[in-house]
Amino acid sequence: MAKNVFSSIVNKSGNISKISNEVLHNRFILYFIFILAVGNLFHFVFSNDLMSVGVFIVAGLLTSFFSKNMVVIMVISMVVTNVIRVGGGTEGFESSGTIMENMEEALKAIDELEEMEGDEESDEEEEEDEEEEDEDVDQMKNRDGFHNRVDLSTKAKKEIEKMVKIALDNKFKDEENENEENVE
Repeated sequence: MAKNVFSSIVNKSGNISKISNEVLHNRFILYFIFILAVGNLFHFVFSNDLMSVGVFIVAGLLTSFFSKNMVVIMVISMVVTNVIRVGGGTEGFESSGTIMENMEEALKAIDELEEMEGDEESDEEEEEDEEEEDEDVDQMKNRDGFHNRVDLSTKAKKEIEKMVKIALDNKFKDEENENEENVE
């Protein structure tokens, strides 16, 4: 009985290698995998996930040193990229909010700093500035693009916050210089 089971497994394993060989060299499967790979790359590019594009290319290049079969190369590239993309960097991650919420908090913090400095702008100018900032924030909230759906890592969020802070600091320095020139 056990001998029959073992012999049937051995006989079927010969069929499995023949089937896998046919699958790996089938032109239509190659085209299908190619369309999936290109679609995967477009998804990464349009969602602004350039790290995944880089991982895809590196995985493909490394795989090409071990296999010349394009089906194998593309499948391994897609699998490695998606495993790293889905599994990497999310352990223990707690989002402090969306980009728009962080932007609003940054603007509020800047407003508080201005109040602490004791700026002597008139009430009309402050109201105009606040209305312009509120309009900018509302315009950013109402955008219907993929940018609002991008989940960023904490490192990327910190970099964005730092860049926004630098840009806003430069803006306020320019305004202060203009105010000083107007006073003189």
